[in-house]
Amino acid sequence: MKGWRARTFYLTRDTRFIRNAAAAIIGVCFVIAYASSKAPKHEVPVEALDDDEALLAHEEKIWREQAGETYLLLNETANTPDAVAEWLRDVASRRDDAAGAWVFDPAQLRLAEFDLNMLLDKHVDDLGSRDAFGDYARALLIKEKEGRGHAVERLREAAALVKSPRYANEFFGDVVVKNSDTAVALAAYIKEGAWPNARRARNNAWSLTAACNDK
Repeated sequence: MKGWRARTFYLTRDTRFIRNAAAAIIGVCFVIAYASSKAPKHEVPVEALDDDEALLAHEEKIWREQAGETYLLLNETANTPDAVAEWLRDVASRRDDAAGAWVFDPAQLRLAEFDLNMLLDKHVDDLGSRDAFGDYARALLIKEKEGRGHAVERLREAAALVKSPRYANEFFGDVVVKNSDTAVALAAYIKEGAWPNARRARNNAWSLTAACNDK
């Protein structure tokens, strides 16, 4: 073998050359990865938003991205209904502050691009609990008082059952406590607290009791 072919033949059998080449490749990859991590992100600086409307729109974009990331994570897991309920409360509070409209379809249980039924399929097995989740979403997300009232009334009926489904009393307590119906909410949380894993309901019951004792 002559010329470059011969040299290639011998170099590819030289362990020292191979080690040095590998180290060089790794080093180049590290430099590229580090440079990429330090590259400036093409985001609008908050200082550049010189009016309230633009600032609210910018914040809404960030909130919506965060809500979307959590939604995707929930779609990749299963059987964590408490996490779904927390996500619902979070998006409801963000939607109230959003500059734009997050359109909610109460019949399809769809908020903007988020399909709530997909989450319920993965995380809520019991039919009664699933109905409670649906009405909880409607009570949190429907803007019209009448439509929201129908959802609250269905939660009330489910919570009043002798064997009420899991989450019915917790969610009912959440929606009535907003109306300063403390006694009704407390009773609902206490009843929900009988479920072994209803830690949030028990904590809410303790908090309401402490608040009443402080008055």
